[in-house]
Amino acid sequence: MFFSRCSFRATLRTTFRNDPRSLQIQAEPIHHDPRFVALVSGREPTPNLWTDAWLAALALSLDYEMATFDRGFKSFRGLKLRLLTAPEE
Repeated sequence: MFFSRCSFRATLRTTFRNDPRSLQIQAEPIHHDPRFVALVSGREPTPNLWTDAWLAALALSLDYEMATFDRGFKSFRGLKLRLLTAPEE
């Protein structure tokens, strides 16, 4: 089946929005910025670090578990982390 890029994105958004395991956050929690700064302070700045630290700070601020395939998130102490593995073919 062929999907245009726009219809694929719309379908993906709807799927996530309707999944009870996902949530929408309307605004950053009050403790997000200080946690983000603490996670990046003293580390070599890279694009991946900034993005990962922002997401980790969000999960920490909300006291949520983060599920990801990215093992780099293990570097953020205190983060509730569920490392996913790809199914073997």
